[in-house]
Parts: sequence; C-alpha cells; structure tokens
Amino acid sequence: MANAQYGAPLQAQEGAEATLSRLSLGKVGQVRGGVRRMQPTSEEALQAVDNCWVYLTDHRSRPHSQTCRRGGYPVGSGGMESANTCSCHVR
Repeated sequence: MANAQYGAPLQAQEGAEATLSRLSLGKVGQVRGGVRRMQPTSEEALQAVDNCWVYLTDHRSRPHSQTCRRGGYPVGSGGMESANTCSCHVR
C-alpha cells in the first residue's frame, strides 16, 4: 500500500508532462479542451484554471514551437538574453 500514497502526485506529474508534450506539438485545442474539463476544488484553483484558459485562448494563433524548430528559428529567449548582455557591456 505504500505506492498508493504516491498515486495522485504521479498522476498529476504524468498529466502535466502529457500537456506540455501536446503544447510542444501544437495541439492547443486538445489542451484547451482538457482545461475546460477540469473540476477545480477551490476558488484559487478555479481562478488558476480560468487564467490558463484565457491565456491559451488569447495566444492560440501564435506560432507553435514545433513549426519554429522546423524552420530553424530559436524557440527560447536565451539567445536574446545573451545578445543583450553582450551589447550592454560594450563600451
């Protein structure tokens, strides 16, 4: 029975990883559907779910990371942050 106490956190982690995979593959509609099916148990959780829904809805037309990667475009902000550091410290 020791594994039973870890069941819920493991399921949550697996769900989060699956959601991140769907987002990276550009399946925003599936993620939005999953967010709509959530049943928050507190006011704070309801607010977080609503914020997530609004964000995904407002940004669903942005380029997907998989498309950008295929095109050879950088997906993260590391390059821009590095360039900013180099240009700001040049005298």
